[in-house]
Amino acid sequence: MYTALDSVSREQVGFIPAVARNSKAEAAALDQNITAPVAPIDKTVDIVPGPTAAGSAEQTISTVEVKISKSKMAPVQWNGEEQLAVGSAGTYNLLLADQFKQAFRALANAVDRDLGALYTGSARAVGKAGSTPFGVKEDLADFADARRVLEDNGAPTTDLQMVLGSAAISNIRGKQSVLFKVNEAGSEALLREGTIGRIEGFNLHNSAGIKRVTAGTGSGFLVNKAGGYQIGDQLIAVDTGSGTINRGDIVTFTGDTHQYVVAAASASTITLSAPGLLQDLADNTAVTLVGHYGCSRIN
Repeated sequence: MYTALDSVSREQVGFIPAVARNSKAEAAALDQNITAPVAPIDKTVDIVPGPTAAGSAEQTISTVEVKISKSKMAPVQWNGEEQLAVGSAGTYNLLLADQFKQAFRALANAVDRDLGALYTGSARAVGKAGSTPFGVKEDLADFADARRVLEDNGAPTTDLQMVLGSAAISNIRGKQSVLFKVNEAGSEALLREGTIGRIEGFNLHNSAGIKRVTAGTGSGFLVNKAGGYQIGDQLIAVDTGSGTINRGDIVTFTGDTHQYVVAAASASTITLSAPGLLQDLADNTAVTLVGHYGCSRIN
């Protein structure tokens, strides 16, 4: 007897295990907005002795909306005649199992792509646009720079996740020898199995959903506000430029070494993700798009 056995391929879906999720039994309907409260940044006040607490604790609680925008299925369907046609060959059960594998593959890839598309909500970028991370031998600066951004933003460091594409993962496996030398790394997992594990506090994941992002065509834009902007500002007015600045583009300002991710953009205004500017910005400061890049997600 001969059985043709097909092995179903599966892409890497590293975004899925890298994100937090709420798996409670309660479900939200399609296109229903779920409002989650967000506590504001607090400020200190002087303590004044007295019989009652000072009435200076009023806070405005903001919210963020979450919505299920898609409801997808991957159909696996047979009728009696189709099952009978392949039943004598003994391949029905094997084929059905592979169909379910392909269905789960399609659903997992769709979820992973949607998660990867959320890179536009990142605060800042590190590295050089167009260059694959970890390409310099025995240099882990890309880990350190990414962690610096998170620490500067006040992110908790107990559950850091980094999702990389296959090219960056290949550079880690092939060029960062400090990680696969057993006497230095303390483990042979990378050398023997290719398992990278945890580095500098990051849990690493590999995703086929990491794609090259095409930057907008904008050039010649200048900051447009008399008196300029201050640290923390997120809405930046611009003028004089041509072309477009798109959501997800990375911009720099002359005199500021930080690379900011554009959360939203119009012809006259760009919006930066929180925490906004990290240094003051003068009127007529030049705005530069950094170019096309491959997106790796850290959170």
